[in-house]
Amino acid sequence: MSLSAARVSLLLTCVVCLPAMAGQPSSLVGKVITNAETTAFPPCSASFEWYEFFGSAVQLDPADTLTLDLAIIPFRTGVTALGLDEGQNATTFVAINFSDGLVMGLPYNPFGWNDVTIKARPASQDYLLTVNGMTAGPIPFGSQCPGGCLSVQAFRFNGSGNGGGAIAWIDSVSVIREYSGGREPLARQNFEPCLGQPGVTGGGLVISEPPRHVRSRP
Repeated sequence: MSLSAARVSLLLTCVVCLPAMAGQPSSLVGKVITNAETTAFPPCSASFEWYEFFGSAVQLDPADTLTLDLAIIPFRTGVTALGLDEGQNATTFVAINFSDGLVMGLPYNPFGWNDVTIKARPASQDYLLTVNGMTAGPIPFGSQCPGGCLSVQAFRFNGSGNGGGAIAWIDSVSVIREYSGGREPLARQNFEPCLGQPGVTGGGLVISEPPRHVRSRP
């Protein structure tokens, strides 16, 4: 192989390895805003939490698959965390953290939308994470459940160390249980006005037009 051909081959390999770009939403999305910092005593926390309870704990068969899908622009500073809580002890058994351009070792776009899929597998007690077409895992469940984590009760979105008035964006959230008899939607939030307002603390989550002119890369 000639030197020029080798360079072309290397370039193509690098292009293939680049993460895909998430699309710009065309409808309403969720705008997350942390509390403004104050000088009151005790000081108000700027940490944000959205806890989406499914109504009751859902039991999982080892053969089931639990899929979380969403699109997100994380907070620019601090940590943006996503998770799933199990039902017996309400502990977070799936947890991923976005910070400084990496999430569980995968690159994400800090300046634009990211497509995220988590596939939790009770049989092997682990999950696969896909961000903009790139996959990491299997990653072991992060909590110690007696006999294994075989239930789920909530989706969780947290921010920490983001500062007062920090902004993140989220869209098209769904949690689906796939089992031998079919598919069971456990949660869905497309931020349509008639779906209701999620319950949050440490800030606000408002239905909004998606941000425009978001940079795709630094």
